[in-house]
Amino acid sequence: MKTSISSRSCNRRMVLWLLLAVLGGRGVQADLNEDMIAYYSFDHENIGEDESGWNRNGIVQGVFPAAGVVGQAAEFNGDGAIQVDAFANYDWRSNLTVSLWFVRTGSWGNYAGLISAGLQPNLSWELRLGREMAGGALGGGVATYNDTKLWDFQNINAPPDYWHHAVMLYDGASLRFFLDGAEQPVGRRDGYKIVRTSGPLVMGGWDPHLSQRFVGRLDEVRIYSRVLAKEEVDALYQQGAAGARAEVSAAPPPSRGALAPEPEAELPSRPPLAPDSVEPEAAGLNKPAPWPAPTPATFGNTEACSRCQRWVGLWRAGRKQDVINELNALAK
Repeated sequence: MKTSISSRSCNRRMVLWLLLAVLGGRGVQADLNEDMIAYYSFDHENIGEDESGWNRNGIVQGVFPAAGVVGQAAEFNGDGAIQVDAFANYDWRSNLTVSLWFVRTGSWGNYAGLISAGLQPNLSWELRLGREMAGGALGGGVATYNDTKLWDFQNINAPPDYWHHAVMLYDGASLRFFLDGAEQPVGRRDGYKIVRTSGPLVMGGWDPHLSQRFVGRLDEVRIYSRVLAKEEVDALYQQGAAGARAEVSAAPPPSRGALAPEPEAELPSRPPLAPDSVEPEAAGLNKPAPWPAPTPATFGNTEACSRCQRWVGLWRAGRKQDVINELNALAK
């Protein structure tokens, strides 16, 4: 049977995209294991198991397995946390990437720590949710020997009841932050090494001894001693994006109810920070174009798009021969 010119053209576009995705994906995938100093997938019987090879396992208290964006997630009910003592007195140096998925499901009227290094008030870095924006305010940053002011960004909107991917990167001079694949404005510049503190790393709480506990789920927590490239940030986002959408569609967000009454004043140990006046452009942080996702328009029809995405999934799952067989059949 003859193949039309338009079909052959469409096939060539599919094969080209497949090669780019597979070859590019293989390189990115390999890089995602480089300089990884901790990785918590929460897929094991011991929820706090570190899969990076460094055996920085966490002490788990009041945390339970639940559905995640990739496999299993860790669910926090506001009474527990995961504490990693191996990071106490850790030398973070001048390069850091923290990547994680989170969904907030309760206690929207309170502050809640997602992940932090050190114990309040002596923290090396942190990501924390606030009660502002109906519980969707996200903030964080690093403390350095050049600038001990911790929060480099705040009030980034991450609506509760939905999964979000957060990535914080520090290169020894400035900090960048991504939410759901898009770079966010960060006006501060730090410079020099991250401060070294004696406290452990804590997930799901601002501090294991305080009340700012997280209610929700964490998944795919990765920490690197280097700054990931934009392509690597995109790869981590794409790994969990499909699972995040499926989780949301399978279980519609629950009724929010009324927010807890706001306290009369901020905690004295954590005063509110005024927004930084430096614009992202002035700080040299230009927002890049979003990473393009494959769409039907890329290939000419919906069938071609879904077929290519299926091939990439098979290839990355190790079923390369299945992809080759289908390509050979298509070329006949």
